[in-house]
Amino acid sequence: MAKYLKNIIKNNNIPEKIRIGAPYTDGNLISLNLRIYKNSGKTEGELVIIKKKDGLLIKGFKGDLSLIETAKKDTKYEPEIYDFN
Repeated sequence: MAKYLKNIIKNNNIPEKIRIGAPYTDGNLISLNLRIYKNSGKTEGELVIIKKKDGLLIKGFKGDLSLIETAKKDTKYEPEIYDFN
């Protein structure tokens, strides 16, 4: 994951803002849907976290930040996985 993040930073694909959806839990796993924005593009991903006795540990990130630059902003808005109601 460190190599992936290093490459993202090198290519300047750092997000400008991130929208986090409601968490889903399954035992000790917590999954968060992410909508990631940069300039006029966006992409989606998921962050997976493990609950431990002494805190939380990021297990992984599913998504491709390099897609931010090629995504189109005018795609259909689908809020259901980001709705906290």
